[in-house]
Amino acid sequence: MLLNPRTGLLFESSGVTTNSRFSLDGTSIYYLLFAVLGALAGRVRFPSDRRVGIVAVATVIVSGCLIAGLTYAGTRSGGKFEDRFYEYASPLVFASALATFILIRQTGPFPGSVQRCLSLVAQLSLPIYGLHAMILGALRRFGMRDFSNAIVEIPMTFFITMVISVALAWIVHLADRRRLVS
Repeated sequence: MLLNPRTGLLFESSGVTTNSRFSLDGTSIYYLLFAVLGALAGRVRFPSDRRVGIVAVATVIVSGCLIAGLTYAGTRSGGKFEDRFYEYASPLVFASALATFILIRQTGPFPGSVQRCLSLVAQLSLPIYGLHAMILGALRRFGMRDFSNAIVEIPMTFFITMVISVALAWIVHLADRRRLVS
């Protein structure tokens, strides 16, 4: 995460610049890195201690507030909407996603229907991960960005993206007989 060129954006808004010659540019390497770290997190057995859940909740809240605050500050200073702090390769997004994953694992077991939905998403996680960015990009291109009412827009975008991602991931899963990507 330290070699991620977007990490410097966290400090840039406070006046500190971090120009490193050792940064890895391009988001593909971070998608791969985050996928590997996510797979490793899936194999780790976290203690069933309340403190793990509290740290996960705190991480989600702090990273979410930082993403929102930095986005707001960047938008105000630039005069146009600034989305670089919640891009897919952002360290804050990764920290929030990992903490959410840990929180869900710590909270279970869930009631039957919720458990089945979570199991389906877990089973299709690799194709979902590969497809959701394209779906979000398509939603953006077709005008699905009404930031005047974020309380409605964010959950609606999540729901639409999740439904389409799961449907397409299921098709990939059915077509991928050798389980190369599913």
